[in-house]
Amino acid sequence: MVAQMQAMAERVCRSETFRSSPRLRDFLRYLVDRNVAEGQAKETLIGIEFFQRDPGYDPRKDPIVRVEAHRLRRRLREYYQKEGANDPSRIELPPGAYVPQVRRTEDTAHDYRLMVRVEAADPLTAEGLTAELIRQLGALRGVKVLAPLSSLAARDSKDAVIQLGANAMLDCRLDGLNLQATLSRVEGDRLTHVGCFDNMIQPAVDALTHFVASKIGARPARGSPARTALDLATYQLYLAGRAWFHRWSPDNLVQAQNCFEEVLARNPGFAPAFAGLADIQVLRAYWHAGQARPVLERGLAYAQKAAELDPSCGDTYCSLGALAAALHQDWPRAENLFRFALEANANNALALNWLAIVVLVPQLRFAEAVDAVFAAYDLDPASPEIGNEIVWVRICCGQYAEAAEQSRRIVELHPGFLEAYWSLAAAECSSGCFPAASAALDDADRLAPAIPMTLALRCFVDGARGDFEAARRNLARLESVDDAAAARAIYRAWAYSAAGDVDRGMQYLELAVDDADPHALYVEVFPPNAPLRAHPRYPEVLRRQRLPRLDVGRRGEGGEEGRNYVLDAR
Repeated sequence: MVAQMQAMAERVCRSETFRSSPRLRDFLRYLVDRNVAEGQAKETLIGIEFFQRDPGYDPRKDPIVRVEAHRLRRRLREYYQKEGANDPSRIELPPGAYVPQVRRTEDTAHDYRLMVRVEAADPLTAEGLTAELIRQLGALRGVKVLAPLSSLAARDSKDAVIQLGANAMLDCRLDGLNLQATLSRVEGDRLTHVGCFDNMIQPAVDALTHFVASKIGARPARGSPARTALDLATYQLYLAGRAWFHRWSPDNLVQAQNCFEEVLARNPGFAPAFAGLADIQVLRAYWHAGQARPVLERGLAYAQKAAELDPSCGDTYCSLGALAAALHQDWPRAENLFRFALEANANNALALNWLAIVVLVPQLRFAEAVDAVFAAYDLDPASPEIGNEIVWVRICCGQYAEAAEQSRRIVELHPGFLEAYWSLAAAECSSGCFPAASAALDDADRLAPAIPMTLALRCFVDGARGDFEAARRNLARLESVDDAAAARAIYRAWAYSAAGDVDRGMQYLELAVDDADPHALYVEVFPPNAPLRAHPRYPEVLRRQRLPRLDVGRRGEGGEEGRNYVLDAR
């Protein structure tokens, strides 16, 4: 068995799947060899032996082992879907453990990864119906339903298998008022037909969940009441809103909001439209609003109305969780609301993503944040947004070199994705690689000139390398931008403190807290806030937001060494 495992590991490491990942190759060899020689190693010991962490480091706060184990499991799954598809036995790394195991392929548990595709005369309706079907099917137990962006990104069944790891397909066709569907399983290199379905469009969306459950042995969620019935035109408006929402840009969110508002003008009792409006306000408050608090309060009103109309609507609790954190910093309630949303729909990639970013990261619970954001990524592997959230988590827990490496991969795959350049700049600057950070922001400027976030990060990079004159020039550019988002106090907090005026920066940080700006929740973990942390009023900023405190001994921004974490005794 020992020789077999080592031989299998070498075959995996020599594969094309692992060719571009030397670190994962070495990590797999290390885990196999160590298990053979000495038995199971604890996470802390792996961090010290393989990842060269200092003795006594806390894996809850520097989850490098957990992050790389998630990446290794994903790469192993990819290998066995491609080159190793016909291997009689497989190496597995069970979740929550670091002991490789060998299992016969025929004994491997069959976990369904379902991809949904919809064909319709109107592309927007097809896209929205894809998102709505995925939302409904996500409530099934025992099946992972790939998120809308990833399902829409796949060109065909073969692409879905290779790129997304799908092993079941639900192919739908909207013909007038009828929704027809074919369910298939992937067996080897072919699709095996499982069953067909045909029904009127809106009842079909609910009924398809039971159809899929009956064919693949999944269990429907309990207590899911029938939704309010809409006429065809109104339902198509709702589907269009779902489609625009999943395109996540300022203009597309406006389109989504218009659709949901029109749905509610026609049918004021349709809870999913209120839930959609609430989600939009959360996204706008993070990135696209000059003042966050009124936007968040409007989102709260929408979410509360959705919950009143349909207490079982899991999407509503996702919004309420984000709002409890951003508006009230009620961390226990926020987490409970996200858990409730995930109990209703374990395949809710948005809820997993927001749980990680909105609740767990500000609370310095990085190991749990890694698990949640990788679970979201597993459901939506084609999403640059969720890939970038993994980078964000790594930046916040001080894994700057690894974050920069992953950002470069995202930029290579998605050269038009602006947020990836911001993350790359923050990671490179925090590693002390100032030219690379500036180059990333140059690329961001070429994509979208004079964006406030880009200018604020330019100030951060200039200040970190000691060029305060350049920081002041970019601060002046930020002050002159004619953009509502430029009014955000948090950007000025970063810019003024980077230019050397920490008192003015603190004034703006306090204004950001007053405004419930979600970015103010990351004062302890996002590097541009570093100059503000020595200010005498800074502890009050933490107290107001009920945030834990980092140990100032090893912060790591701007090229310094790692970080320690302590909780303030409050």
